[in-house]
Amino acid sequence: MDSLLPNTLSCHVTKISTLTYSLSKHYPVYEDSFAAFFKAFHIESELGITKCILVLNKLNTSITLSVQNVSLACKAIQLIGELIDGPCEDEILMLAQDNRLYPAVDCVFNDLTWLERSELSTNKPVVHRSISNIIASKVGCKPASIELTPTVKSISYSFMTAAGQSEDLVDRLRGILEGYRMPTDVFNELIQNSDDAGASCVKVLFDYTTHPARTVLQENMEEIHGPAMYLFNNAKFTERDFESILKLSSCNKLSDTEKIGRFDVGFNAVYNFTDCPSFVSGDSVQIFDPLQRYVSKLSKAAGIRLRFANDVTAVETFTDQFRVYQDIFDCDILNQQEYDYTLFRLPFRLQSNKLSNQTYNEDSIKRLQSTVINEISNLILFLQNILCIQVYERRQYDTSMKLLLSVTKDDCDTTHFLQNNKTYFRSYKNQLTTGK
Repeated sequence: MDSLLPNTLSCHVTKISTLTYSLSKHYPVYEDSFAAFFKAFHIESELGITKCILVLNKLNTSITLSVQNVSLACKAIQLIGELIDGPCEDEILMLAQDNRLYPAVDCVFNDLTWLERSELSTNKPVVHRSISNIIASKVGCKPASIELTPTVKSISYSFMTAAGQSEDLVDRLRGILEGYRMPTDVFNELIQNSDDAGASCVKVLFDYTTHPARTVLQENMEEIHGPAMYLFNNAKFTERDFESILKLSSCNKLSDTEKIGRFDVGFNAVYNFTDCPSFVSGDSVQIFDPLQRYVSKLSKAAGIRLRFANDVTAVETFTDQFRVYQDIFDCDILNQQEYDYTLFRLPFRLQSNKLSNQTYNEDSIKRLQSTVINEISNLILFLQNILCIQVYERRQYDTSMKLLLSVTKDDCDTTHFLQNNKTYFRSYKNQLTTGK
């Protein structure tokens, strides 16, 4: 620390201010010792956004910044990003890859993980690699995906960023599916993820409805607007959950929960049912597209994340894209309402492809529905947090969902559970046999 002081005395007052903040933050033991020194130079003990903006403005010249000033600019921008909470009236400068400063609103950050910064085809300054995407976004920079996405008149794509799983997905997913051949394995994995999230309630809907697909992101979306299984849990996704579900982790869930989050390789068992799983939680819809068939024109990644909240234009333009979630377990997505829970949608695969040969029609969906119902009473006993599981169905022209079965832990802990549900199981078996 002592070796820093001579350099500090010869620095510009803004550089002293930056070091002052660093001293008080990282070396609090020295703060009292140098309080009088800092006061004599009219230097505050903490830096605010205004002071950091002043630092950047004083560094802003037409020449390339020196190595020392690049480091100083990075620290100032980092601090602004940590402190800022909402729009800033003053212009914020951003350090670009060419070591020059530009208005942050004119810069783009590289959210396209498959591209190197040098490969970005844009005329706008690209944020310096030392600045994280989170900080760049907070100070006003735009994601490069928007710059590269073909624009559509009157539509803003600011609600959309590339967000999909990486690696050689199809081959990897086919290997994963080998370990999840039974429908019960897939269902158990989804329920276990909900339990890991701390959810106390899970609801499953078998939806036989074919939804309109005129105003969707891409024309062939109609293929996945048919029958689907929905799975609801009353836990909300965190940012860490969004990040971890994109990873094809090989970690062991039991021993590495803290490292990889509550989603691991097992989530990908859903591809036994579907080619394009999606879910809505918080302000976002996440769509997975490992075959790169349904959102390939909008994202080079194997999926896309849509931030629908507070974006009226996006929701009104792509109404049918969002409508498949509307009114399912209190989801009000068409009114841009954030969803405080999590709702997965798994449209059933209708035709075989290179991902899986397993296809579904109405009869096989009914059999899956019966299997799930029979499995619930055994499964709920081994869950830590989930207290209730419900199963619903909705037919093509039904205006509401029909509750088929509701099971609680208390039900399963009593000897009369099967007795109480005996009539239902008998009638449901007859329905499967007769088709009525």
